Amino acid sequence: MRWEMLFDDLASQFAATELADRDAAVADLTRAELATVTLTDRLVAARGGAVIADLVDGATLQGELRETYPDWVLLGVGGREVVLPTRSVEAWRGLGRGSAPAGDTGAPVARPLGISRALRGLARDRAVVAVHTVRREHVGRIDRVGRDHLEISSARADDWGRPRGAAGAPDGVVLPFATVLYVVST
Repeated sequence: MRWEMLFDDLASQFAATELADRDAAVADLTRAELATVTLTDRLVAARGGAVIADLVDGATLQGELRETYPDWVLLGVGGREVVLPTRSVEAWRGLGRGSAPAGDTGAPVARPLGISRALRGLARDRAVVAVHTVRREHVGRIDRVGRDHLEISSARADDWGRPRGAAGAPDGVVLPFATVLYVVST
């Protein structure tokens, strides 16, 4: 009888050690997997939900996360769309704990679309925008989008239909992308 109890005790100890080793391995694998998750993966998983972006200038934007790209997101804020470079965000709230790695075929995948392409679309549509920098808001129409900058001109009603750069047209303001916090379509 003593031998049976001894063997049962040894078997229990072995099972407990095996279970602890398996739990430790699972924890290590979970940490390793989490180390591969990018901010874009987290943003993709939060798409369609309400998020709060605390900006580097102290402002806060709250809205629906509509589209996600590696360098910028599209937020729906108060009936308007906001093109928000991710570098302008100091902290995100409301993302949840999920992530959608780009390799996961069942998850929405962030498409590699640069911010300049989105701004060119606004320029093509001659949309009136408000471009926010740390110190100012520039309201007008985007005339040109370069590789690292954009040019915005007046949005006065009498400018509509006037050829860009025409005589009498006001000079544009050139803004490097590095200074743009976000762009709101009005």
